[in-house]
Amino acid sequence: MEEILQKVTRAVQKKSLNDLRQIGRAVGVSVPTRKRKEDLIDDILKIAAGQLEPCAPTNFGARPKSKEVDKDLVADITKCRELCLAKLSHFAGNIDKAVTEIENIKADDSQKYVGILQARDKYWFLRLNNMDEDINDVFVSDGFITKYSLKEGDKIECRARIFNEGECPGTVSILSVNGNAPSLYPERIDYKMLTPCYSTKRFNLTSEGCSLANRVIDLFAPIGYGRRGLIVTPPNSNKADIVKETAIALKNGNPDTEVIVLLVDETPEDITDLRNKLPDIQVIHSSFVEGEEHHARVAELTVEYAKRQVEEGRNVVILIDSLTRLSHAYNVLRGGGNNGEFNPFACSTVKRLFGTAQNVAEGGSLTILATVQVGTGNYLDQSIYEELRCFANSEIVISQEMADNRIFPAIDMFKSHTAKQELVLDENTIAATEVIRQNILKGSITEKDVLDKIEASANNEEFCLGVMQELNNG
Repeated sequence: MEEILQKVTRAVQKKSLNDLRQIGRAVGVSVPTRKRKEDLIDDILKIAAGQLEPCAPTNFGARPKSKEVDKDLVADITKCRELCLAKLSHFAGNIDKAVTEIENIKADDSQKYVGILQARDKYWFLRLNNMDEDINDVFVSDGFITKYSLKEGDKIECRARIFNEGECPGTVSILSVNGNAPSLYPERIDYKMLTPCYSTKRFNLTSEGCSLANRVIDLFAPIGYGRRGLIVTPPNSNKADIVKETAIALKNGNPDTEVIVLLVDETPEDITDLRNKLPDIQVIHSSFVEGEEHHARVAELTVEYAKRQVEEGRNVVILIDSLTRLSHAYNVLRGGGNNGEFNPFACSTVKRLFGTAQNVAEGGSLTILATVQVGTGNYLDQSIYEELRCFANSEIVISQEMADNRIFPAIDMFKSHTAKQELVLDENTIAATEVIRQNILKGSITEKDVLDKIEASANNEEFCLGVMQELNNG
């Protein structure tokens, strides 16, 4: 089998782009006319090795320049695929047998563990605490990974025991995967195959006991399911309070949603303070003493965990404080620095994480709200903000002037906004907020006046009704 696979590899690599497109059409590559040569070669070899399922023939894409195809090479690819699939089938049978033997081990001295699955140097572990490495993490063998089609970010409940002194516990049985009973080779849709769409539903931030900041956000920058939101914060603007109050409001007003707070490059004291204030919310953290690689690893596993939950049809919100510091960490890891030297690959990685937020047609959503810093005098900070704002569909802007004048919450009502707000707000609320923005622009009303009126009203509906009545009477 290895010989024919090597023969196919050598033959494919010698082909021109047009020849590869014809071969790709013949063996089942998806839309070969839209792929680069390197991607075509990769897909053809994956199909030959049985690692990629061929697509059905289609006329989608550009017409081929020629109908000639290397039939001998196509036949070799087909034969190679058949041999590889036969070997994989035999291998899977051996894996099932090995896993069954492990599961039959007496579990009298085993314990129950719950953690998030992560791959590390080709080995799999359950991270039991804070998405972080620990000496007590549970080892998961490749047999379980293959048998149950486990993926990085899965929340696993298992039984494990220590087989040899000095080693970490090893899994002996899987009890649940993401809250569901494990099944052999489950057919779950991969996150990247889900259909993104705008949501017509927004999160409830105005439940009983909500803060004034939550009511302002709900009016001027409502948070819809699956949104990518930036909280734009100048220095000394009490951004931690906005994060805390938003997390509490999301938790209290949306019982069907899991809320996660991710703290990156914060001080240990700030982390402890926020964890004490949010006892019922999962706070994942990487303090400034733990380094850039730790920041990146914790952030990526958190997002992977959220994606696995969305694949199950659930709603997840991640509040990140801050995306600017996470970008700094990636910049250092990619060879840049904090002195204004900017590596574009660093921002592309952060954009990829930020861009995973979406509402999906199949059910479920991942919403990301992240703080970004501006007005620091650091060119890199401003560059990060300008890059990310292109992909955000919601912005909560904190006003430096209001913060300096000790007017809180210091939310800039004129600049804060949500794209396609008509999908999540009623016409009366949209009209009222537009009237307020125009009056602020004209100088006929101040943000402090608006805050006083919002606070004096029982709820946002009453406030908007009062604004429209004043407009009609005036």
